[in-house]
Amino acid sequence: MVEGLRAAAYYGFSYAIMNMVVFAVIAMMSKYNPTGELAGYRGLGRRYPLAGGAMVIAVLSLAGIPPTAGFFAKLFLFTAVLNSGHIGFVILAALGSAISVFYYLRILLAFFAKEPQPSVSVSTTGRYSVTESIDFGSTLVMTICAVGTIAFGLFAQTALNMMF
Repeated sequence: MVEGLRAAAYYGFSYAIMNMVVFAVIAMMSKYNPTGELAGYRGLGRRYPLAGGAMVIAVLSLAGIPPTAGFFAKLFLFTAVLNSGHIGFVILAALGSAISVFYYLRILLAFFAKEPQPSVSVSTTGRYSVTESIDFGSTLVMTICAVGTIAFGLFAQTALNMMF
């Protein structure tokens, strides 16, 4: 019982920090994609590498790719369920996780695809181009949670033991 409770707590906490990264990136990029459609994020990961890197960490973790917190969250939860004798649930969950990888990778492909050519030409004067400001709050949340996603993956067993 304690193993399952710890695994569920780790899973919930890990998924909360991963999703905070994704929502912080979406909040930051909402001025470029107000509709929220996947195609509207095309190329934004290239233009904003910090947001792109954070999105990679979060999406790979949501997909359950090691050494992220999402991988260990699924591993601990599946192990706890398997140890309680429910192999059917683990098989269904593993199949669902495998299918979800396709959908998660679509997000990254759109985020890092080449941007469509603008219909209006943009010119810069001199050697310097205009930089755009980014939201400090979203950047702070995104950065802290992305680092947390990796840290909770690298120190997963320690974090799990500290849950209860």
